[in-house]
Amino acid sequence: MTDLLYYADPSATEFEARVVRRDVDDGRPAVVLDRTAFYPEGGGQPSDRGSIAGLPVTYARKEREEVVHVLDCPPAEADRLEVGRPVACSVDPLRRRDYAQQHTGQHVISAALVACGNHNTVSVHQGDEYTTIEVDSAELPDDQLAAAEAMANRVIEDDLPVTSVWVTEAEI
Repeated sequence: MTDLLYYADPSATEFEARVVRRDVDDGRPAVVLDRTAFYPEGGGQPSDRGSIAGLPVTYARKEREEVVHVLDCPPAEADRLEVGRPVACSVDPLRRRDYAQQHTGQHVISAALVACGNHNTVSVHQGDEYTTIEVDSAELPDDQLAAAEAMANRVIEDDLPVTSVWVTEAEI
């Protein structure tokens, strides 16, 4: 089981962990750590990138209770990541901030679309160049879209604090 550091401290980008398991992912070396600040791909959000012991991490994915970190290096280089040994890890802070901002912005826009026209988000895709939001409506009238945009801009201009909370189904 991987301890998910990004939930306790989303701004953490430097940490130390122990290698729990070495693996291969589509022909590329991969490792599982006992703890990680690498956010794995999920919910339309791409994974973090960075390095483990100086080796580039290009992809992280959740597999049951573990996070698998896929490396961009020859297998022989990954051999130095010995099971049980501590390793220094670094998450790319610029990429983390970019996707955190996109993620927060998507929530603001989705809330505005509900408030201005009862358009519920059904799918989100965040990418390097743009984010898409799919709603449960066949049409999004121009006036409702303009109202949602104005509302989202007001929220941004108000510079409100952003917090994360965990709620149960009953609390929702």
